[in-house]
Amino acid sequence: MGNRRISADVKLAAIKLYEKGLIGRPQKLHFSDLSYLFSLVHHRPDWFLDEFLDLLENNRFISVHYTTVYRELKRMGISQKKLKVIAQECNEDLRADYIRTISQYAPEELGFIDEFSKDERTLQRRRGRSKKGK
Repeated sequence: MGNRRISADVKLAAIKLYEKGLIGRPQKLHFSDLSYLFSLVHHRPDWFLDEFLDLLENNRFISVHYTTVYRELKRMGISQKKLKVIAQECNEDLRADYIRTISQYAPEELGFIDEFSKDERTLQRRRGRSKKGK
């Protein structure tokens, strides 16, 4: 970066702004807007930024750029993660119901298909948002 000289009038203007309480750029999203955004992320972590923008504009009457939403999410400690589906077989009650239901059939009567490609989300919803470390 090198040595850079800041002129005296710029320094004086910065001091006057600081004394008036005008520090930095004014925030476009207030606390209530950020709370609303946080609740949206908590409710639908797989949404894209433009979907959050649409809801902010329609429900809060705020029009901001998607980078503003991205920066605020980052400032809240929310990062983007790869989504994974937890198998229903992990639920012991559902597993017991399945075994009870399927045990009434002979092995020759059973047929299975591969449901690997079956997913409730579209192929684009492979990422979601949540607090860092979770």
